[in-house]
Order: sequence, then C-alpha cells, then structure tokens
Amino acid sequence: MRASDGALLADTTYGGGVGLINVVAGSDGVYIQGDVSNDQGSASAAYKIGLDGTLIWVRPGSYWSPRSHEYIEDVGIDAQNNVYLVGTSQVENPIGVFDTDYFIRKYNSAGGLLFDKRMADPEADAGGYELSVMSPNEFYIVGLTDGEVNGRNNGGYDAFLMRFDGQGRKIWER
Repeated sequence: MRASDGALLADTTYGGGVGLINVVAGSDGVYIQGDVSNDQGSASAAYKIGLDGTLIWVRPGSYWSPRSHEYIEDVGIDAQNNVYLVGTSQVENPIGVFDTDYFIRKYNSAGGLLFDKRMADPEADAGGYELSVMSPNEFYIVGLTDGEVNGRNNGGYDAFLMRFDGQGRKIWER
C-alpha cells in the first residue's frame, strides 16, 4: 500500500492463496473482496485492511462443501464506511439439484453484520453480480434470473436491476 506521495506504507500478505477480485478504498481503510483457499477448501471473503496495512477483519462467505457454495461477486462502501456485498449462493436441494439465489449483505466499518438477505425462489435461479452504493440509504444491484422480472420472463435468463434502501428492503425491480 502506498501513500499519495508514492511512499510505501505497507507490504503484507494475508496467508492462504488469495485471489483478489475487487478493491474499494474508504476513509478508514481498504475493503477487498476475493477468493481464499487453504488446506480446508476455498471460499469467497471480504477483508478490511487498515490504512497502515494491518488486517482488521475478514468476513467469509460459506466455505465450499459438496452441498453448498457461496460466491461474493462485488463489494462497495458508503460515506460512513458501511460495507455492502452482493453475491450468488448455490445450495443442493433434496433431489440433488443446486438452487441458485442472490444475496445482499451489509456490515458496519467494525465488521458487525447489519443485514443478510437472500432471494429464495424455489422455482427460479438468480445471481447477483454487481452493486453500486449511492448513499447510506440507497444502493443498486444487477444480476441475472431465469424467473420473472416485474411479472414476466423473456425466455432463458433475463438481466435485472434492483434498488434497495439502506436496510436492504427492495424499493423496485426492473
């Protein structure tokens, strides 16, 4: 990590095999979303790195197992350094088929969970892939679903855009 003048502030690794996917800088640190692997398996995780390069916290997705997978796809922050995650989870149902749903999650800057919400439609698969945080009271996600968007499906997978309030309540879907 480097200061604005280019001076090296930190040069640290955080163990395991980490595949960096996204990084967002906040006023109190850097937030990273990536995949981690070790001798116990692989998972997606979100990390907060302090301005001095120290690891502050890690919030893992579910570790992969034969029956479930969770992928954190994107990370964002608001002006209060609350952290937002969007992703896709897959859980094997009783007949051996994986159901795919999106999730949204919000943490405060200390890593405390503020909400964890999932779309759970047994008749449709949906994945959340990108998010944009507009303010502490508003964020958007985009994804794909083979279900209905506003009461209709155009065949196969359709893209969707959803607007949420700061508590994770859906305001609208297009």
